[in-house]
Amino acid sequence: MGSSQAFTLVTASAGSGKTHQLTLRLLQRLIETEGQPQHLRRLLALTFTNNAAREMRRRVLTYLKGLALADAPILERLREALGTDADRLKEQALVLVDRLLTHYEALQVTTIDRFVGRLLRVLAPELGYPPSFELVLDGSELFDAAFASWADTAQTNGLLRRLVELMLNARASDRRFLWDPYARLQQETRRLYERLMHRACDPVFAEEAALPDQLRQELQVVAAAIRQLLAQAEAPVHRFFERLVRDAETGELEGLVGRNLDQRAFKKHPQRETLENTLQPLRAQLQTIIQRYVVWLARHRPMPAVQTYLQLREHLRQQQREQGKIWLGDGTRTLQAFLETRGIAAAARRMGELPEHVLIDEFQDTSPAQWAVLRPLAEDALKRGGSLFVVGDTKQAIYGFRGGDWQIMAEMQRQSPFPSVMPSVERLETNYRSDGVLLQFVRELFDLEGRVPALLDTEVARQYFRLSGLDRVAQHVPPGREAAGYVTFARAADLEEGMEAVIHQLQEVRQRGYSWGEMAVLAPRNGDVVALSQALAAADIPFLSHSSLDVRRRPVIDGVRALLQFLDRPIDDLAFASVLLSLLLQHEKTEIRRFLIAHRTSRPLYPAFRKAFPECWDTYFAPLFARVGYLPLYELVTEIYRVWQLPERFPQEQAALVKWLEVVRDFEANRRGTLRDFLERVAGDSEDDDWELPVAEGQEAVSVMTIHKAKGLEFPVVLVLWPLTSSWPDPWWIEEDGDRLWLWTLNQDYARHDNHLKRLYQEREAMARVDALCRVYVALTRAQHELHVRVVAPAGQRRPWLDAFWPKEPQTRGHPTRPRDISAVVQQRQVPAAWRPGAVGEAGATRPVDRQGTRLGELCHAALAHLETLTSDISAQVSDAVQHAVAQHPSWAPLGETAICVLTEALQHPEVRAFFSEKPERIIYTEWEVLDAQGRVRRIDRLVVDPTQVTVLDFKTGSHDPAHVEQVRAYMAHVQAIWPDRPVQAAVVYLQPVQVQWLL
Repeated sequence: MGSSQAFTLVTASAGSGKTHQLTLRLLQRLIETEGQPQHLRRLLALTFTNNAAREMRRRVLTYLKGLALADAPILERLREALGTDADRLKEQALVLVDRLLTHYEALQVTTIDRFVGRLLRVLAPELGYPPSFELVLDGSELFDAAFASWADTAQTNGLLRRLVELMLNARASDRRFLWDPYARLQQETRRLYERLMHRACDPVFAEEAALPDQLRQELQVVAAAIRQLLAQAEAPVHRFFERLVRDAETGELEGLVGRNLDQRAFKKHPQRETLENTLQPLRAQLQTIIQRYVVWLARHRPMPAVQTYLQLREHLRQQQREQGKIWLGDGTRTLQAFLETRGIAAAARRMGELPEHVLIDEFQDTSPAQWAVLRPLAEDALKRGGSLFVVGDTKQAIYGFRGGDWQIMAEMQRQSPFPSVMPSVERLETNYRSDGVLLQFVRELFDLEGRVPALLDTEVARQYFRLSGLDRVAQHVPPGREAAGYVTFARAADLEEGMEAVIHQLQEVRQRGYSWGEMAVLAPRNGDVVALSQALAAADIPFLSHSSLDVRRRPVIDGVRALLQFLDRPIDDLAFASVLLSLLLQHEKTEIRRFLIAHRTSRPLYPAFRKAFPECWDTYFAPLFARVGYLPLYELVTEIYRVWQLPERFPQEQAALVKWLEVVRDFEANRRGTLRDFLERVAGDSEDDDWELPVAEGQEAVSVMTIHKAKGLEFPVVLVLWPLTSSWPDPWWIEEDGDRLWLWTLNQDYARHDNHLKRLYQEREAMARVDALCRVYVALTRAQHELHVRVVAPAGQRRPWLDAFWPKEPQTRGHPTRPRDISAVVQQRQVPAAWRPGAVGEAGATRPVDRQGTRLGELCHAALAHLETLTSDISAQVSDAVQHAVAQHPSWAPLGETAICVLTEALQHPEVRAFFSEKPERIIYTEWEVLDAQGRVRRIDRLVVDPTQVTVLDFKTGSHDPAHVEQVRAYMAHVQAIWPDRPVQAAVVYLQPVQVQWLL
């Protein structure tokens, strides 16, 4: 990268290495700071999710580790990019790794929400916030309390009644169906609040309550003139025009909005054209009146909510101060106002050193309010000789519902937000993720202007399509991948047929050698993910639903939560009953239900249970009941784990139990709150807590998720199930007019009567289509080698506009592939056909994959990981290790006896047993992780470190394969770099039958 521009904007399509570029820039800045903690704080790298922030930190440390260990591929990859020689890079990396691990907290790689939260805490006294507050994402409770407080005041001074009347007047057509105007006003104000908290300013309030009455008077005057002309004409009049005149005479403005005012008034008559021309000036006046009324309606339908919103803000701030909770969106707006009025210098006095180099990932998802906070920080950094590095892709902007506005990045490409600094725009045009056949399919789909002009039926739609970059999806691929890849497309008549097609495709891909973990199924909505999960479960296909990774949804954790709630409030009978009926308690549930029915009037419930089940009470509840007021929260939770033996009884829930402890630890360490405070946090949602379970790499399960969850991920094989549904866009539309915002209500009738509203209506429709197409683009670009799309288009229903986007007929492109590592071995090493999984025999039939052999190998590896040194009773040790592994994966149980026999025989082999024995100063590592040349994590089965040598052991249950030797030699190279003073030897141990192949 060499000497970089001060302001760099990187725009790129999917799979082109945006995150890699950001990581390189961050590495460059880290090298410049030399890892000094006082200099580290000058760097600020921001992204939008916790997972993305963790991935960025992981990449930085991985690259530094590779450089420090003189890993040749990483050195080659980074040397030119970072602009220095290999020896110098190694020295700098060694220093950086040490300093980063020592001062890790100084490395500011975080989410925008967390950074804003940190600013709010630092500036709390200046902003009028309590010194210790809780930052929340869901402000429902705060809003409802503030609205109730405001409504009390507004009812007293008559404002509430006036606003309700204003709302009813603007809804003349449906006011008779508005049973609870107060609830509607609260609902619309909250919806408006949630939208405007992402904006940089408030909407204009313009009340013209008297205009409709004035327009009715004008309408009646015009109607009288039309009636007089009709009487003089003595010509037959169409019935629809007669109804129109009657509506005008009675002042029915709302009824006239939906009518076509241009239709002819007179039936066939010799003077028909003359009469129509005579009527035209009156018709034009009528149209003008309706046009003015439509503009008033479009502007004033949201006005009750706008006025309520403007008055409610102070009540909401008061609620936040009283409860010690700050709604993140409202806090962002408050912070933005502070920076606008007080300036960045005022913030610097509180914050200390401001960032000198700002890096922002996924910039297309930035909201106007967030950018209003970040912009002065970036501008200050540029003025002080620092830099701004922005990375994003407007085609992947799918978080508009959270306030993200891709137009900020699109406008930045045309005009710099900093007049004195122009951006250096870099475009990454090579896709390193997807094969060429997949990219060709995507390119042809998005050739809308030439293929499906009906989708871009207005100039506004075409303008937004081009502005979003969706007309530029074409990408290059690395040499050799142009003709690679496999795509299939088909339509299904209903969701059931679509899911059957997905299941069939998954099974077919599995037959070709792909593991379940290499496949993902994507759908646009959570409901579709739930239905898919149920279908996969019925088909006995292992799956991991990313819509259910919240640790609080795990049944065991829900039982722990209920137990904590009971311990905090023993009179909470609902919490106690929830514990009794949860998975935690092993008693017969029928007996428990009988007890609950028999004691449904007992208050409180727990004394009756203590009497009816004394042994259970003494075992599980009494030890905790007596100590709940004395133990800190973390110790209380660990005591629950011990008393209830949760890790032992629920080994399959280890990840959830550990994650719960992590959240408890962080809560107690950072906030020192009470048990009740923690339970309130569990019930709600907080920016500071990450409840999502981590997904282990290499899970042998199909990933099932929404498009939004799949953002930033990639899989060898992706199946997309897309049900076509009609969507109803939000009728409200925000128009930016310089520094002002106008809020409009839009529909087709309004658009037909006014050109300005027509333009706004077309903008709203265009944005909705861009949003949908961006989600499609993200879905289609997650695949590396295979993409299978199934569109559900129910027959007999009105087709949504997206139906025209998809092909009408089934398509198949390219050829079925095999797992990438297998194809690489076949291509590079010419492995004999008999050794290739799924190889084609002489008859042309594909030999099925040995799934049982694969599972046996997985079980043996899991058991060996628990064996460090052997005793005289090898059989017993092996049996215990296998049982422990089976407890983690019950599906391995049928292979338990086979695994015990295989491992017992192998471990009795003299050459193998020698490295399972205890020796002075010997250190043994199992499942020891290293990085391969591509930066992927690999695990050495067994590493034995002796004072005079190091031994690598890799266990295999399959047949001999030259690729095994190549793999182990790579392990040896990594190990030799770590222990350069000791000779390294290695062996591939084939377990069935036992054979040891040494590599010296």
